[in-house]
Amino acid sequence: KAGRMSRLYFNVSAHLSVELTHAPRNQVSFGQSLSLSFRVMEKVTQKEASSSGEGAAPVWLHVLDSYESLVLHKQMATPGANGGFEINWRIGANTVSGNMVLRLKMHLPDDRQTVQDLLNWRHNVRIGGEVSAQIISTFSVAIPNAKGSLGPRPALSLSVPDEEPPAMLELP
Repeated sequence: KAGRMSRLYFNVSAHLSVELTHAPRNQVSFGQSLSLSFRVMEKVTQKEASSSGEGAAPVWLHVLDSYESLVLHKQMATPGANGGFEINWRIGANTVSGNMVLRLKMHLPDDRQTVQDLLNWRHNVRIGGEVSAQIISTFSVAIPNAKGSLGPRPALSLSVPDEEPPAMLELP
């Protein structure tokens, strides 16, 4: 029919590699940022994959547990200041701590939302550190039909170094 657009999908072989221009650290504490910058190169032609423009496949950082069975966080890479890609992930107080595996994956620009592990890049990292708590107020709550109250219930302010504003948490 006239005016109707259709899409054509086909497979193209590509041999992609990641060239780090700024490597991530092996250990990151709460309140810090995990950052990396990199280029994606096609090995045969030695051409750099574009980080923007029509047909560019977004690259995502996948943060997985140490068994690589559960995705704990995903963040899309942005175009780098000097070309390539950049990722800056702020490690907040709610981030899972422990040993993690970083993977870079491409999300292909199609209607199927295909995720391909074409880059074959991984990095082990340990996330942790201290989270401080500060009592900011106390209050009592009376329960109807009870022989008393529960007593004071502290409210805590959770924060990590250099992070504002603190998250609020009420304890039972």
